[in-house]
Amino acid sequence: MDIANVLFNLALSRRSAGTTTTCNALHPGVVATNIMANAGRWMKVASPLAKWFMLSEEKGAATTLYLSTSNAAAGLNGQYLNEKQKVVMPSTLAQDPRLQESLLQHSDAAVARFA
Repeated sequence: MDIANVLFNLALSRRSAGTTTTCNALHPGVVATNIMANAGRWMKVASPLAKWFMLSEEKGAATTLYLSTSNAAAGLNGQYLNEKQKVVMPSTLAQDPRLQESLLQHSDAAVARFA
């Protein structure tokens, strides 16, 4: 799981509480893509073998599509979903509100420099 993604989304979900905006994080699962195509010689050997155990790109996109298009997901805010579109608990570290807020404040400051 990308902890920064979870931290950021949980902090944003608190900021958006009471509005029509929702913020959720997800893990799409291990998806068979070409992202490692230029990773090196060992990946050229391992990738075809590993793809047998990975999700297709379509299945990997399922949770993203569920969150963005499903009426059933419309009320979800501040949740972390797995590749089966199920709400799961993120790591203890990702649940730390102070860490979430710190990341969001640093992100706000970084973006403000470009505004």
